[in-house]
Amino acid sequence: YATGSEFSFTTEDLFWDSQKKMLSTKSVVRIERDDFILTGRGLEYSSETGLATILSEARLTLRPKTDGKE
Repeated sequence: YATGSEFSFTTEDLFWDSQKKMLSTKSVVRIERDDFILTGRGLEYSSETGLATILSEARLTLRPKTDGKE
């Protein structure tokens, strides 16, 4: 489990490849922010590019705005 200033990230295990500077897992992942929930199986994240890829079963659920404005 990890929490950033704008998100939380949950998975059972996470591996760091120091040569490729990549985080990866084959487990179920869940990323939450105020405006969405992203789930899937497997993840690769490049610390050099800042790009993350959900490897399979990706599902995005959008949340309605909660700022009180319509």
